[in-house]
Amino acid sequence: MNPVWFEAIVNHLSEGVVVMDADRIIHYLNPLAANMTGWVVGARVPYCSYCQMRYVEHGEERCILAREDRIPVFQESCD
Repeated sequence: MNPVWFEAIVNHLSEGVVVMDADRIIHYLNPLAANMTGWVVGARVPYCSYCQMRYVEHGEERCILAREDRIPVFQESCD
């Protein structure tokens, strides 16, 4: 997508948008995301509170979303 169009669209969303790489380095964030978080382009996104507190094996990725294996999904029915 054309970068000018991308920014024109994303900058006017009513949602915060953050684009980061696998190392959690921010490459883009729209004004709403910047205002909500105080983050800046080039900074590293901090771990969420769950990932900060969870037990991690040696060599395991702390961020659960960055894991190589599938994340278990639990679904409950309201029958």
